[in-house]
Amino acid sequence: MSNDTTPERPLEERLHKRAEQMAPDRAVPTIVRIIEVRGFIASQRRRGHSWDSLQRMLAKEHVNLAEGTLRNYMAQILRAEADLKAAGKDIPEDAEIHAAIRTQVRAPHQTRLPAQPDQSIAPVSPAQPPKRQASVLFPTTMTTPDPYQDL
Repeated sequence: MSNDTTPERPLEERLHKRAEQMAPDRAVPTIVRIIEVRGFIASQRRRGHSWDSLQRMLAKEHVNLAEGTLRNYMAQILRAEADLKAAGKDIPEDAEIHAAIRTQVRAPHQTRLPAQPDQSIAPVSPAQPPKRQASVLFPTTMTTPDPYQDL
């Protein structure tokens, strides 16, 4: 009778057995976990499950993400699978899909003002006063003093 520490078993085999019983030091990225269950998610969507019910189902299995994030991840996964299949990879592996997602080009968000000035806004010239617009407070029937009028 031998236990796990006896030298009769090769060291590598003993280490594999110990590693299987241990939790990993760092968490597996959520998108990797979604990639692993992409077939299940797709089949449940075809059966009529909502993104919300799938998100709650995943949360019970300690895969925590928002409903919108789940939708976005599945869209990225499907796009990566399509790209890999177009490149000649019939059945892409999970690691290949994850690598393809990481290299997908994202559309930049419009966070800065355009480089060209807006042509609809005319610059104010000091020689020419700006045109006055009709005011709700001062109807056109009332006369208001014009600060640009010569006295």
